[in-house]
Amino acid sequence: MTGSRSNPYWYTAGLFLLVYVLINFPMLGWWLVGALLVGLMPIRHPRWWKYGLLSLLALTISVLWNGISSTTVNTVGAITNLSGPVYVASVVLVDTLSLILVATTVQWWVGRWLLAKQYGYKSRG
Repeated sequence: MTGSRSNPYWYTAGLFLLVYVLINFPMLGWWLVGALLVGLMPIRHPRWWKYGLLSLLALTISVLWNGISSTTVNTVGAITNLSGPVYVASVVLVDTLSLILVATTVQWWVGRWLLAKQYGYKSRG
């Protein structure tokens, strides 16, 4: 698991996990659990925008497969009172930001400090 060659494997595993969660458990809570699990994957030096791209790719695949999550749509619609393309954009924004924030936070706090040795991180000192 050391080196950057293992990253494509973990990104692929994360993508399959997120698509599975979006298709089979269309609730924001399960999406956050999926984001947490992706954040725990030993991906070396991930950037927030990579999690964002992973989220958008998973969302695109799940929409092409199953349509937009009705629970997420209803939740975002109730909060924003939007419709049409702005409504769809807000759903995408909520899903993407949720994954970025949860996965990045988990990766930094858990990966960097609690599992630093397994992840291959070295102290800066």
